[in-house]
Amino acid sequence: VPMGRYFPSDGALAARIVVYRRPVEERAHDRDDLAELVRTVVVEQVAHMLGRDPEEIDPGYVGDW
Repeated sequence: VPMGRYFPSDGALAARIVVYRRPVEERAHDRDDLAELVRTVVVEQVAHMLGRDPEEIDPGYVGDW
């Protein structure tokens, strides 16, 4: 189940990143885990948007949840 998605600009709308709340909340064990999951999803989607590796966006990136 995806936890987030990057939508490129389509002319009428700017590029955007969506974090899917339910899948992220269901996967998190507590508030700290939730914050880390949201951070990870955003870092991954920003990296995808920029065509870079997540480690370049956030050197503290941990991709294996």
